[in-house]
Amino acid sequence: MPDREELIATGVEVSLGDRLLHDAEVRIIASATPSQASDEVEVSEDNEEEEIDEDDDGIWECPECGWEYSVDSTALPVSRPQLGDGCIECRFECERCNEILSMFYHADAASSLSGESLCENCAADLFETCNGCGELVLSEDTNYCSVCSCYYCNSCFSYDADSCTNCADEQGELQSPGYLPPLNFLSAEGEKRPLTISHRRRPRLHSLFFGVELEIDCGDSVGATDALKGIDDDESRFWLTSDGSLSSNGIEITSHPATMLYHRTKFPWRSICNAARVNSYKSHNTETCGLHVHISREPMAESERIKLALFVYSHKNEMVTFARRDDSGYSAFKGPRTAVADVCADGSSRSGKYEAVNFAPRNTIEFRLFRGTLRCETILATIEFCEALCMFVKQESCPRIIQPRAWRRFTSFVQSSKKKYPELVEYLGGRLQKEV
Repeated sequence: MPDREELIATGVEVSLGDRLLHDAEVRIIASATPSQASDEVEVSEDNEEEEIDEDDDGIWECPECGWEYSVDSTALPVSRPQLGDGCIECRFECERCNEILSMFYHADAASSLSGESLCENCAADLFETCNGCGELVLSEDTNYCSVCSCYYCNSCFSYDADSCTNCADEQGELQSPGYLPPLNFLSAEGEKRPLTISHRRRPRLHSLFFGVELEIDCGDSVGATDALKGIDDDESRFWLTSDGSLSSNGIEITSHPATMLYHRTKFPWRSICNAARVNSYKSHNTETCGLHVHISREPMAESERIKLALFVYSHKNEMVTFARRDDSGYSAFKGPRTAVADVCADGSSRSGKYEAVNFAPRNTIEFRLFRGTLRCETILATIEFCEALCMFVKQESCPRIIQPRAWRRFTSFVQSSKKKYPELVEYLGGRLQKEV
């Protein structure tokens, strides 16, 4: 350890005193004699003078580095407990923020990687810790997993799955959020059957088709994925994706567009619900799972879309009861005027997609207000509800659609078509049983 003369010669003592003079609690008198340096440690009036622990020989040991000093040494600690009580050799200057701190706050690993002497705060700004291997990675080189909401290095991230390797393994062969295969428009026997189409060319639709998104969570994703793939291994009727609004085990099951009759007679909803149940999944009894229904936009004229918006947002209480889901951040209810403005914006919604009914998509209208379920009957009742509502508003005027009696007229309309809407009739009749 250099003696006092060496410290003075190198300017260490003087520069340190200059840096700490601004601190009201600490003053180092650079010009003091050796005996004065041990006797005069100036502190604020609100604090008692700090005493240096020494042994009988007048030797003080630095608690940070363990070096021993004579009590008259100018390398004695300053009274800054928040930075530790080490000698001046146990201080360092961060090369990013230029703060002089105790070595206790030195970020060793980050400093080694960056080649700079860094404090912990600056290191936290520059680096992230990989949630997989625990190694430090430059923030700009990390990968964000939208499934578990953590950061990963390149080795612990799967670019094919667009998630970390752990989530990719847990999800089996789930597609990433936003995945969209070429669509199949599915029709029952005797109905008009559009051909399989690409993303760029869409057929003209003169009847309503329904694409359903069912969210499930809290189960065995590997077992459920295998079981669901066994029901439809070529994605000809539905596909599976992860979803950022669900947990790392969450699955979103998305159907290809299909007519209401196909959903009721051909689509494997019962098998899907059973596979989810067997693998411990839930949908209704969660805080995040929803049931979204997209209906084809083309068969609905703008005036009919306006009446649809007016009906939904003018009868909020009845809609919330039917949907089994309160007004939430994922499916908010807004004023009828705002809803009409969104319809007239022709797909350029000012409110965003997280609305009870989302008119922003170019080719569909999305009902987002329904709570998730693993009851096949409730899924079918929801699809029938959307179809019946579209047919109902076609025959109503705008003034009548917002009247309080409009909901009763709607239920009467459904009752008059029992054969067409069997599940919906039973549901409206009081079968709001406990969902799972």
